[in-house]
Amino acid sequence: MRKESLTGLSELTGFDRRTIKARLSDLDREEQGTSYLYKTVDALALLYGATRSEELDYQAERARLTHHQANKTELEEQVLRGELVPSSAIESLLSNIFTAFRAKLLGLPTKAAPQLVIMADPVEAETLIRAFLYEALDELATYDLSEIACGDSGQKPSNTHSAAGHNSEPVGGSGKKVKQRGQRRAGTVEH
Repeated sequence: MRKESLTGLSELTGFDRRTIKARLSDLDREEQGTSYLYKTVDALALLYGATRSEELDYQAERARLTHHQANKTELEEQVLRGELVPSSAIESLLSNIFTAFRAKLLGLPTKAAPQLVIMADPVEAETLIRAFLYEALDELATYDLSEIACGDSGQKPSNTHSAAGHNSEPVGGSGKKVKQRGQRRAGTVEH
């Protein structure tokens, strides 16, 4: 049976030598020169909370193992049913959603500018900007979240759906159609 000194046990466990010496004060030890050697199995059991290695309850440990195996099996079943999703899949999907939404919002000025230039009425401009914002928000609301639950199987679980139903209706009520006041003409370009 392997034996260790206080220094060896300190290196194995990361505990301070004084802590180890205090906890092992009642444990049998073998004197070797100026140091004491302890049975490693007994010393580690005592340091980590068991009284002695011989006193560990086999039945209790077996019950604990069975309990954890049952928990693991339950988690695996939840993954198969699509009720439990890995956090990496959620992180990836949310990253995609927010990246697409950010791109949509950053594209609004470019999309709206040509139409806003020809508008004289601020109410029309507000209506146009509001329509573009609702379009971006509708895309965010109708994002299909079921792809994270599909995983590798490709099957969509029956208990998932998007945040809002998609019925092709504009969000925010009916808005006025924007009328363009006229065509802009480019002048002749000399080469």
